[in-house]
Amino acid sequence: MPRHIHILSAVIAIGILIVAILGLNRGEKQSSSPSGHDSEVRLSDGTIYVRGKAVTLSAIEAAVKDSEVFRFDESKGAYYCNANIEVSGSLVIGDPGNAEKKEILEIRTFACGDRSIRIQPGAAFKVFHSEVATVLRAFDEKLCARGYTIFNDGRLELEGATMAFLSGNFGRTVRGNASARISKSRFVDTDDNSFFADNVHGSKVEIVDSEFISRGNHGFVVIGPGTEVLRLIRCKLRGAASDIHHGGKDADVVLQDCDFRKDKISFNQLNGEIVVKWSVEFSVKDEQGTPLSNAQVTASSHEDCGKPETVSGLTDGDGKATLILTEFVASPFNPSRLDVVNNSTPHNLLVKIEEQEWKIGTVEAAGTQSKELAVERKGRRP
Repeated sequence: MPRHIHILSAVIAIGILIVAILGLNRGEKQSSSPSGHDSEVRLSDGTIYVRGKAVTLSAIEAAVKDSEVFRFDESKGAYYCNANIEVSGSLVIGDPGNAEKKEILEIRTFACGDRSIRIQPGAAFKVFHSEVATVLRAFDEKLCARGYTIFNDGRLELEGATMAFLSGNFGRTVRGNASARISKSRFVDTDDNSFFADNVHGSKVEIVDSEFISRGNHGFVVIGPGTEVLRLIRCKLRGAASDIHHGGKDADVVLQDCDFRKDKISFNQLNGEIVVKWSVEFSVKDEQGTPLSNAQVTASSHEDCGKPETVSGLTDGDGKATLILTEFVASPFNPSRLDVVNNSTPHNLLVKIEEQEWKIGTVEAAGTQSKELAVERKGRRP
């Protein structure tokens, strides 16, 4: 066979190999952020993989270059996403220093939980003053939001964020060794539940001043055991069946100064506790109305209380001391307050200054409140 035919055959073979390689890589796209951050983004098999640091929505759009998958919709002022998102670096929506810079991410879903945001160990998903929702923003006749889900094995950080139309029962908002800081944020218009904490370590999860409102069964769900108490502070919880649901495995939860219905605590197994606590601010003054600093205020449960406690604190320069007092401890057998069985209040009050002390009535710690305590000091010059 002539030599030139061998050469032509080799060239054709190389061409076929190149085409095959390009075919294998088809649909995979990546780029660097215009801002200079390492924002590696790759689209593959219906999932957008975010591997870089501080990746933004605009960086994803620039990298994907497929308007059917990800684009900015100027008519809605929102980013459209028709894919799953998996974060192994960090994805940032909004600006922590600028509440006016609101961004909206709308995820195209077709059934409950068919789209997800997955945060891998060591990765972070951060939303500041922005919103994540579905394109549909609606419920069907069975109260299914056809929502997206969140699986957090890394870090979830929300400040002034709105997370709407999740299908909460399909995901795990925070689980295992994952961490979270959620402040002034809202989980709303969700089906089944708004937030699912699965076997979390309470010291790694900070939840304050936030709302968890579900149109489905539960506002907030927790399952244990974890290693430390999970605390929700100044949060609003609402669900059709319960405002907070305890899934068992000995998880310990504290609700401090939360807005919830005390008859809407539910349990699924025969273990675990939910402790209801309230902040009570005491103001200590003398007979002339002068604030007294460094006064020790002690609140001790009445002797008939089923879950007694004693809490103390010193007044500051304005004569004020705030004590966090327990109202009751909910359990599977007694999910609501039952006096003499699981209550810690009313509390008897004692004020001590140096060698003098005064018993000053009681306080019913059943809500956030302020209380003034007046004492008459002995041996003082007029």
